[in-house]
Amino acid sequence: MPKKKKMGVTVRQIVLTVVAVVVAMACQAVSDAIVSRIAHASRAECARITSGTEPRIIGQRDARRQLYRAVIAPLVARGSKQKIHPLLRVCNGALMYGPPGTGKTLLARWTAARMGETGGAFFAAGPASLQDKYYGETPKIITALFASAKMHEPSVVFIDEIDGLLGARGPSDHAPARELKTVMLTELSSLEHAEPPPRVVFLGATNRKHDIDPAILRRMRVHIPVPLPTARDRERAVATLLDKPVEDYRGWFGDITHGASLADIREAAKHAVAIANERDDDGGNSVSASDVRLAVAAILRSTLT
Repeated sequence: MPKKKKMGVTVRQIVLTVVAVVVAMACQAVSDAIVSRIAHASRAECARITSGTEPRIIGQRDARRQLYRAVIAPLVARGSKQKIHPLLRVCNGALMYGPPGTGKTLLARWTAARMGETGGAFFAAGPASLQDKYYGETPKIITALFASAKMHEPSVVFIDEIDGLLGARGPSDHAPARELKTVMLTELSSLEHAEPPPRVVFLGATNRKHDIDPAILRRMRVHIPVPLPTARDRERAVATLLDKPVEDYRGWFGDITHGASLADIREAAKHAVAIANERDDDGGNSVSASDVRLAVAAILRSTLT
C-alpha cells in the first residue's frame, strides 16, 4: 500500500509539472505576441509617417530642439563611422511633460518620423497594452519589449500617459504594481549602465509629472517641458486649420483664447466650420471672424473660466 501511494504522488507531480510547463509556454507565447503586435504596429506607423507627411506641429520649437538634441542626434551619431566625442552619450531616458492638449503625443509621432528617416525603430506602447490580467505576465511583456528594442537599435520606446503605469510607490500598492515598477527600473538601469551603452531611448509623456515615481524620474535624465502655446502660435494654428491668412486673426484671437491648448483651438475651429456650414450650406468654406468668435465662446467657455 505505501508503495502505491508513493507512485501516485509521483505521477501527480509529473502531471502538475507538465501542466505548469504548458501554461508557462502559453503565457510566454501570449506576451511575445503582444510585443510583436506592438513592434509591427509601431513600425507600420513609423513607415506611414515617413512615407507621407510628418505631423505638422505649430510652435513647440524648444521642445522639438530638445528632442532632437537629446534623443535623435546621439542615436544617429553613434551609428555613424565618424569619430564621436565620448561625452555625446545616448540619453537613455527622456520625459515630455505639460498640460493636456499641448502636443506631446504629436511630438512623439514627429520623433517617429525622424527615426524612420534615419533607419531607426520606434516602439509605442501604453498602460493598456503593457498590463496583463494574469499575474507575472506584465513584467514579461516589458522585458520582451526592451529586448526587442535592443535587437532593433537605434530605437525609441515611447510610453504615453506614463504616470498611469509608473506612479509613485506607496504602502497601498499591490504586488503586481510593485513588480511592474521594479522590472521597469531594472530595464532602465540596464540601459544606463551597460558598456557599451545600447542605442535605445526610453521616452515618456505625462500631464502629471509629480505623480511619477521619483526613482523613475531620476533615470529619465532629460525633462522636456511642452507648455501651452503662445498667442502668436494660437493665431497661426487657427489660420492653418481654417486655411486663412494669419493676419485675419492677428491680435484679437490670441487675446480671447488666453490659456487654451492646441487641442482646444482645433475643437474651436471645427465648431466654427460647423457654424458656417449650417448658415450657408457650403461645406464650411465661408468661415468668418464672427463664426470663430461664436465657436470660441461656445467651445472654450468651460476651459478658459
